[in-house]
Amino acid sequence: MLNKLDEVSSQILKILRDNKNGLTISNISQMIGIYRSTASKYLLALQREGLVASKKVGPAKIYYIPRKKDHVHNNVQQKVDNDEDWIDSFIDEIKEEIKEELLKEGIR
Repeated sequence: MLNKLDEVSSQILKILRDNKNGLTISNISQMIGIYRSTASKYLLALQREGLVASKKVGPAKIYYIPRKKDHVHNNVQQKVDNDEDWIDSFIDEIKEEIKEELLKEGIR
């Protein structure tokens, strides 16, 4: 028997599969009969697993089941973001080292 978490996740996935254009958190929570905040937590967990994606449409956030190509794009984007973070940290370290060297030599 499915536990409550699996049950709600399965319901969300089924609803999104049946609604190819996606749905808002409010739509999903109303269809399942759970609080909006609860639906939000489940959607976040499903997004982390790559089972659900979201996009901004005006002020609304629409959740949907990603196609394979979307999933690949998200993975590549995550890698780029991670690389950018690493590069920024590396540049900051180099700046600090240069600053320390200049201070040692009396140059400000």
